[in-house]
Amino acid sequence: MSIRPGAFILFTLLSPVIAVAQNPLNMSISHLGYWTGSSGSPQVIYSDTNGTANFGPRIVLAMSRAGNPAPPAPYHITLTLGPGFTAMAPLSLPSGTTCQPATGGGAAPISIQCTKTTLLTGGAHQIILALDAGPIGLFQGASQVTARYTVDYDAYPLPDPPVCSSISGNTGCVERSASVFASWIGLDSLSVNEPMIIGQDSPIQVRHRVVGYDGGRISTTTLVLPPELEYRGVSSPSAPSHTCSAASGPHGGDVVSCQGNIRHPSPNAAERTGSYSVIVRTRPGVQPPGPLRVYASIGNGAHPAPTDCDGQPNQLQCAEVGFGLATAPTPDLHLTGSTSPQPWVNLGRSESPFRIEYRNLGGATSATPTRILAKLPAGFGFQQLAGSSGPVSCTATGSLADGQEVRCQRSTGVPANAVTFWLELRLDSDPLLAADAGNGVLWAITDAATTDGAALLACAADPEQAHCRWHDFDVRPPCPGGPDDSIYCHDYEVFVPPGPVANRMQVPAW
Repeated sequence: MSIRPGAFILFTLLSPVIAVAQNPLNMSISHLGYWTGSSGSPQVIYSDTNGTANFGPRIVLAMSRAGNPAPPAPYHITLTLGPGFTAMAPLSLPSGTTCQPATGGGAAPISIQCTKTTLLTGGAHQIILALDAGPIGLFQGASQVTARYTVDYDAYPLPDPPVCSSISGNTGCVERSASVFASWIGLDSLSVNEPMIIGQDSPIQVRHRVVGYDGGRISTTTLVLPPELEYRGVSSPSAPSHTCSAASGPHGGDVVSCQGNIRHPSPNAAERTGSYSVIVRTRPGVQPPGPLRVYASIGNGAHPAPTDCDGQPNQLQCAEVGFGLATAPTPDLHLTGSTSPQPWVNLGRSESPFRIEYRNLGGATSATPTRILAKLPAGFGFQQLAGSSGPVSCTATGSLADGQEVRCQRSTGVPANAVTFWLELRLDSDPLLAADAGNGVLWAITDAATTDGAALLACAADPEQAHCRWHDFDVRPPCPGGPDDSIYCHDYEVFVPPGPVANRMQVPAW
């Protein structure tokens, strides 16, 4: 072949087209069950629960590319669950994804179709859907429910029938199952302290039992009180907290309505009990002995409360309690014993012990302050508290000439039916002011609002009362003319020194 001068030769270089490998998408169902905030929640479905509420059922689907680039969009996604669900709706979708309304549901399977039109980038792309679980009967006795998640796209068309992996895979189809349990609620019991005390606030403890439900399910407990009782409030210190209100009932008593979010979703349908107290009080004029009766019912939107708990209190959602009435126990303070220094009290000296013993024989602790009072004879005064059982402090008022009044006060009440308590006083005396005979201490004990003086006057009028006590004691004066008042005498006779009659004292017979 010859080439003419000036001619051009055109070479065409044909580069081969190199195909980039595209791997199938990775897929998984990372969660199917009630939601505690992450995909690590238990794979358990409870009936009568709402997917948008706390602890409601949700499903989490994920897909990601296995290489770069991902197979071209669009990706056609289908999710189907077995019977039992009444609704399904997206809570979170990746960008470029839209879903059609769910179809089916109830006693039939429920299905939703979504399409992602944008190419998958790095990382997992999640679809989170809320599931509304219906009554347990819609699950048709199944102990498990199964979800099937498929993705169909041009690079890897979904075969018919699909080849499904468990939980995760790349065949375009993934399945996962979750256990199914029934939600239910009941009343364990009503209880009161027996007997109920007239005129005092008294708790009626309401104890309930629950399995399942979600954080949005509010249950109502209704207590029907007899006409003799009135509603006073509620004590609900622990979860779930309850709020209560009362209205007049058809039979003259209050009807108390209490609301609370009673729930307990768990991995194994474990039961949980809880309690709170409705506070009641007898109305004015009510007298013992009773008996009275309170009955109650519990229910919610999924399981309405029975209407016949009055006549059929043994149903799961009913309870009753019967109880008697009694008047409030009262303290009964007694002075049980007393002593003084033996064989006599030496006038002019500090002497101890002047001892009084007391106890509470009643059914209630005495009020604070409980006081032990002592009216001393003329010429005697309080020096100090020499000893006591129990927390006691003492003070004195008045003059030595008239005999002081001593007030000993407990910082706590005297317990009901308790052991005997005691206190001991150390007293001073003036031999010129004290009588030579007929000396005694008037004791009294009280927790009433009356004044100390009134309590002592009442005991002076009748010292034989149980809360009063008169204690006589002998005295001996110092020897006249002795070197100091540390010398005392025996075989006394009356000595009348010069001066006023008030200065008489006893002297020994020589």
